[in-house]
Amino acid sequence: MNDELLTINFLKSLIKKTSSGKLQWEYLDEEINDDLVIELDLKGPEGPDFDTDNAFAIRMPDQNVSIVVYRGDFPNAIVMHVVPNTKKNILTIHEAIYIALLTELLNTIKRQFPSPYDFMEQFIKD
Repeated sequence: MNDELLTINFLKSLIKKTSSGKLQWEYLDEEINDDLVIELDLKGPEGPDFDTDNAFAIRMPDQNVSIVVYRGDFPNAIVMHVVPNTKKNILTIHEAIYIALLTELLNTIKRQFPSPYDFMEQFIKD
Protein backbone atom coordinates (compact mmCIF):
# COMPACT_ATOMS: atom_id res chain seq x y z
CA MET A 1 0.00 0.00 0.00
CA ASN A 2 1.47 3.38 -0.92
CA ASP A 3 1.90 6.14 1.67
CA GLU A 4 -1.00 8.26 0.35
CA LEU A 5 -3.51 5.42 0.47
CA LEU A 6 -2.20 4.30 3.87
CA THR A 7 -2.66 7.83 5.22
CA ILE A 8 -6.19 8.09 3.83
CA ASN A 9 -7.15 4.73 5.34
CA PHE A 10 -5.56 5.71 8.66
CA LEU A 11 -7.54 8.97 8.79
CA LYS A 12 -10.77 7.14 7.94
CA SER A 13 -10.07 4.62 10.69
CA LEU A 14 -9.41 7.40 13.22
CA ILE A 15 -12.71 9.04 12.26
CA LYS A 16 -14.62 5.76 12.59
CA LYS A 17 -13.05 4.80 15.93
CA THR A 18 -13.48 8.30 17.33
CA SER A 19 -17.11 8.42 16.20
CA SER A 20 -17.85 5.05 17.80
CA GLY A 21 -16.23 6.11 21.09
CA LYS A 22 -13.31 3.67 20.86
CA LEU A 23 -10.88 6.58 20.95
CA GLN A 24 -11.16 9.19 23.69
CA TRP A 25 -9.29 12.39 22.91
CA GLU A 26 -8.22 15.13 25.32
CA TYR A 27 -7.55 18.79 24.76
CA LEU A 28 -3.96 19.52 23.83
CA ASP A 29 -2.89 21.45 26.87
CA GLU A 30 0.50 23.05 27.46
CA GLU A 31 0.66 21.70 30.99
CA ILE A 32 -0.87 18.24 30.59
CA ASN A 33 0.78 17.51 27.23
CA ASP A 34 3.89 19.62 27.82
CA ASP A 35 6.21 16.98 26.34
CA LEU A 36 4.24 16.91 23.08
CA VAL A 37 3.94 20.70 22.86
CA ILE A 38 7.70 21.07 23.38
CA GLU A 39 8.70 18.19 21.11
CA LEU A 40 6.51 19.49 18.27
CA ASP A 41 7.76 23.06 18.86
CA LEU A 42 4.20 24.35 19.25
CA LYS A 43 4.89 26.94 21.91
CA GLY A 44 6.01 30.41 20.94
CA PRO A 45 7.13 33.26 23.18
CA GLU A 46 3.55 34.52 23.51
CA GLY A 47 1.98 31.11 24.18
CA PRO A 48 0.82 28.21 22.04
CA ASP A 49 1.13 28.42 18.25
CA PHE A 50 -2.24 26.72 17.79
CA ASP A 51 -5.89 27.34 18.50
CA THR A 52 -6.28 25.83 21.98
CA ASP A 53 -10.03 25.35 21.46
CA ASN A 54 -9.30 23.19 18.41
CA ALA A 55 -6.27 21.18 19.50
CA PHE A 56 -6.47 17.60 20.72
CA ALA A 57 -4.20 14.72 21.60
CA ILE A 58 -4.55 11.05 22.27
CA ARG A 59 -1.95 8.74 23.72
CA MET A 60 -2.01 5.11 22.72
CA PRO A 61 0.44 3.39 25.05
CA ASP A 62 -0.36 -0.03 23.62
CA GLN A 63 0.73 1.28 20.21
CA ASN A 64 3.64 3.36 21.59
CA VAL A 65 2.33 6.44 19.81
CA SER A 66 0.59 9.75 20.43
CA ILE A 67 -1.51 11.61 17.89
CA VAL A 68 -1.96 15.36 17.91
CA VAL A 69 -4.54 17.17 15.78
CA TYR A 70 -4.95 20.95 15.79
CA ARG A 71 -6.13 23.90 13.78
CA GLY A 72 -3.12 25.97 12.82
CA ASP A 73 -2.68 29.68 13.04
CA PHE A 74 -3.77 30.40 9.48
CA PRO A 75 -7.15 29.72 7.78
CA ASN A 76 -8.00 26.14 6.83
CA ALA A 77 -4.79 24.80 8.35
CA ILE A 78 -5.31 21.52 10.13
CA VAL A 79 -2.25 19.56 11.13
CA MET A 80 -1.87 16.07 12.50
CA HIS A 81 1.30 14.65 14.01
CA VAL A 82 1.82 10.96 14.66
CA VAL A 83 4.45 10.87 17.39
CA PRO A 84 6.18 7.63 18.37
CA ASN A 85 7.10 7.40 22.05
CA THR A 86 10.74 7.63 20.99
CA LYS A 87 9.98 11.15 19.65
CA LYS A 88 11.88 10.15 16.48
CA ASN A 89 10.53 9.88 12.94
CA ILE A 90 7.48 12.06 13.68
CA LEU A 91 4.99 12.00 10.83
CA THR A 92 3.25 15.29 10.02
CA ILE A 93 0.13 15.27 7.87
CA HIS A 94 -1.18 18.59 6.60
CA GLU A 95 -1.21 18.35 2.81
CA ALA A 96 -4.19 19.68 0.88
CA ILE A 97 -5.12 16.20 -0.34
CA TYR A 98 -6.01 15.26 3.26
CA ILE A 99 -7.77 18.47 4.34
CA ALA A 100 -11.32 17.06 3.98
CA LEU A 101 -10.49 14.02 6.12
CA LEU A 102 -8.55 16.12 8.66
CA THR A 103 -11.52 18.48 8.91
CA GLU A 104 -13.90 15.56 9.41
CA LEU A 105 -11.60 14.09 12.06
CA LEU A 106 -11.34 17.39 13.92
CA ASN A 107 -15.12 17.84 13.84
CA THR A 108 -15.63 14.27 15.05
CA ILE A 109 -13.20 14.82 17.91
CA LYS A 110 -14.90 18.07 18.89
CA ARG A 111 -18.23 16.25 19.26
CA GLN A 112 -16.71 14.43 22.28
CA PHE A 113 -16.59 17.74 24.16
CA PRO A 114 -19.40 19.97 25.41
CA SER A 115 -20.33 22.89 23.24
CA PRO A 116 -22.32 25.95 24.33
CA TYR A 117 -24.41 25.57 21.19
CA ASP A 118 -25.23 21.96 22.03
CA PHE A 119 -26.33 23.10 25.49
CA MET A 120 -28.51 25.87 24.03
CA GLU A 121 -30.10 23.49 21.54
CA GLN A 122 -30.83 20.92 24.23
CA PHE A 123 -32.18 23.61 26.55
CA ILE A 124 -34.62 24.76 23.87
CA LYS A 125 -35.79 21.17 23.24
CA ASP A 126 -36.51 20.52 26.95
